[in-house]
Amino acid sequence: MNNSRQNTSNELLIGDSFLPSQILLNGKGLENIGDEIFLDFIDVAAKIFIEDVSNKVNSKDEPRNIDVIVPVTNAQIWTSQKKLLERIGNFLSGDRWNIEFTNCNSKLPKFYIKSFITTPAFDNVTLLSGGLDSFCGSYVNVENKVQSIYCGYKINKFETKGLNEIHNIIKEYKGVSKRFNTLNITKEEHTQRTRSFLFFALACATASMYNINEILLYENGVLSLNPELDSRKTTKTTHPKTLYLVNQLLTNLNLNMRIRHPFLFKTKGQMINELSDEFKNNIKFTNTCGKARNNRKIKIKSGHCGFCIPCMLRKISMAAYGNEKYDLEYNAPYGTNLENCDIAFKSEFKSSNEYFRVFNEKIKDGTIFNELDIRSKYYNEKNYLELTKKMLDMFGKEVDTFYSKYPL
Repeated sequence: MNNSRQNTSNELLIGDSFLPSQILLNGKGLENIGDEIFLDFIDVAAKIFIEDVSNKVNSKDEPRNIDVIVPVTNAQIWTSQKKLLERIGNFLSGDRWNIEFTNCNSKLPKFYIKSFITTPAFDNVTLLSGGLDSFCGSYVNVENKVQSIYCGYKINKFETKGLNEIHNIIKEYKGVSKRFNTLNITKEEHTQRTRSFLFFALACATASMYNINEILLYENGVLSLNPELDSRKTTKTTHPKTLYLVNQLLTNLNLNMRIRHPFLFKTKGQMINELSDEFKNNIKFTNTCGKARNNRKIKIKSGHCGFCIPCMLRKISMAAYGNEKYDLEYNAPYGTNLENCDIAFKSEFKSSNEYFRVFNEKIKDGTIFNELDIRSKYYNEKNYLELTKKMLDMFGKEVDTFYSKYPL
């Protein structure tokens, strides 16, 4: 290995043998990697993620200028995808990316022997984040008798605890889980807008190990579209455009696999309500809160604030179908309103509720599509507009139901 490269502030360890792919995989499954391009993919996505979380967003949330240099086994191939990768980074985080590549020696062990896994056979790889949506996806797999490899990533101790419980549930249904090690980095920016790209790369590597060509992303359509109402910054991690761009990258790299989004035209409430009682009883182990992840000062038993947008969407989705009894403890529980909410989070509670008020208003007056960055090329379905409208109309009814039960 070439160990002459200089260590930088965001490089984990000196030497090509200590690239993110080696740390994440920890040597496990390397013998089954079909091509080193998958290790390169992990390193490209990981370096983007590392730079994203290592550079604080300024108070005005202006685009950052971020430079990334990634050691890869074939710089020519990856340089040909430079513009597409920068476009993906820009869409996910809103920043200006400059991604460069340098050649490095082989990332596989010196005495590497390629060994394909042929048994048991699996139908697909399913991304398992520990969130409620992917948990609903695991139920769909179980109901349809789909044999899947569940691919997860250890975020932090709190989320890992819930993820462990979910993996144990999946094992009861003979599901196989594969969780990757955590990158030990200091996060200056906790929004982690590019982390889904890293998850996709890890899922692709997993698919390569098991000769699988389908990767399933289970996330609800409302949160995937995530309109930036009133210029509010929202995540695009599972947006149809994101998947379109990543699938385009896979095509350009001649990788025979695709990422699908089965819940794109479903609301979170619909997904939850379709669960069996057995699965509903385990909803309490899933993680949703964005505020608790970003601000560890929030100390409550469940780790859910109850007033950020993800928590409010979860409560809306649970309450719309009378499933509150299966939910967990919130800092701002069901029934919190502007009069009885804690002064410490009153401002954000009001802001999150205003977001859903405006969202619902635009659904009802038909202007919501002015807020959405969706095009036909992002979809396989020709009637994607009709399906999206049907999903949004259903969400509007769910919002109405929630606020009729819990007036603001």
